[in-house]
Amino acid sequence: MRTSSVVMVALFTVCSVTADTSTNVPAPFSTKAPGVYHLDRPWVGESRTVVQTGLFSGNANSNELEKLERVLRFDSFTVRDKSSADQPGKFSLSESKGRTKDGWLETMFHVYRLVLPSDAAIQACSTVPNLADLLGEPHETDGAPYAASWRFFTFTPSNTIETLSVFCVCKQWKGPVDGLTIRRGIAKQSE
Repeated sequence: MRTSSVVMVALFTVCSVTADTSTNVPAPFSTKAPGVYHLDRPWVGESRTVVQTGLFSGNANSNELEKLERVLRFDSFTVRDKSSADQPGKFSLSESKGRTKDGWLETMFHVYRLVLPSDAAIQACSTVPNLADLLGEPHETDGAPYAASWRFFTFTPSNTIETLSVFCVCKQWKGPVDGLTIRRGIAKQSE
């Protein structure tokens, strides 16, 4: 049996217990055994910007940065015993960039969430603490001016993965959000 088949069966079991029964969990995300699983057939797709406000209004990324943000490719699935501050979410997807002596080098880290919030709900958050109330603690932060980002994925009824990325900047942690970017995407298992 291929590793991806085993992984799918176990995650389906976990998600069936923690999610409502209408949630479909596609192959190969079905393990509840903690570990990092390399997916034989990556999940690929694209994301696009759906909202840009404030400082980001009318600003286009460079072609290189836009390509990095647009392309979705997930070939690594991680199951943790529990979520922690430095590793949010029990389930995550990422793109592996090779191995190091400490394990896989991963990028495009997305955390599982049963339901992704709407663009309107995200835009209604006027500060980073408001965003944290809605989305949880930021997955990545940077100093002054303050920047925070979140990346999530969920499963759709059509056996695809839906993604959500939120990035904001502000002058102070509790101050108003000066710029917000929301990206959404769809990925499916490669042939």
